[in-house]
Amino acid sequence: MNPALNIQEASLESLDGNGVLLQSGFWGAHKERFRQIPHPFRFSLSAETVTMEGSILVLERPFLRRNSLAYVPHGPVLE
Repeated sequence: MNPALNIQEASLESLDGNGVLLQSGFWGAHKERFRQIPHPFRFSLSAETVTMEGSILVLERPFLRRNSLAYVPHGPVLE
């Protein structure tokens, strides 16, 4: 069986309550105030003997006119 990865966009609020400040909706909203763009996602990964589900906050930081850098602060959070 090939691993199956499912990724869906989520709301910032859906990331709250996971116990990791840097992967929370609060942190994404806070970073928006500093011109960073939050991209919240929910994901699931299924392989032969294991299934993982979780959330991830990707932050995009624009720089040098048309460029940007995307990063994941302290994550993802697995359930």
